[in-house]
Amino acid sequence: MTSVVLKQELHANTRRTRLTYRGTVDGRPAAIKCYRRPLFGLFHWLRAQYRGRRLRAAGAAVPGLVYSGWFAAERCFCFATAFLENYRSLRAVLTEEPSRTRQLALVAVLGRSLADAHNKGILQPDCNLTNFMLGDNDVLAFVDEDDIRVYRAGLSPARARLNLANVAARLPDEEMVATLLAAYLGARPAGVGAGWDPVRFRAAIAHWERRLAHKRAQRNITEQRRFD
Repeated sequence: MTSVVLKQELHANTRRTRLTYRGTVDGRPAAIKCYRRPLFGLFHWLRAQYRGRRLRAAGAAVPGLVYSGWFAAERCFCFATAFLENYRSLRAVLTEEPSRTRQLALVAVLGRSLADAHNKGILQPDCNLTNFMLGDNDVLAFVDEDDIRVYRAGLSPARARLNLANVAARLPDEEMVATLLAAYLGARPAGVGAGWDPVRFRAAIAHWERRLAHKRAQRNITEQRRFD
């Protein structure tokens, strides 16, 4: 029987029906997502199973699957992936990095990683920079995989542009946006760059900036936070 042990709660949704823990599976460090409530839990666990298989088959940069199934001790279904030891969120790294050159290099890593995902038909719709984890040798992993999607037919230019703009809207200045875009287009097929529409890209960034400002206002966040 698989041994699942919870050690520390890392995150929970507002209704506490989906909780993520740091723990172990058969002694191996893992991030363990528990789905509470019978019908809710079963539905979301089945969805996690389905999406998890598709993501890994498509080559998504997500942590490896450790265990997925019934967790008897907590009477719920769980979905456990390898815990990303020595990884930190890209937002934290960029915020604390004193070197401008290093910051731009990391933004370029993000641009290339997004291009690689888009080339595979993979979309991370929640572009909060805490959902991109940076490890040794600037390896970038995508987390919060419940929301990541795979499009078998590939991403349309409009969908890819809007997704990249969602990330760009979180960067604090024009040089970083330009660095992100250059790295992204450099790692995409040549036809993507040839057909890129800078006017629509800027309009998409403005769209996301308005949405993010509205979201902060709803949460009574008045301070300007970089890489937010």
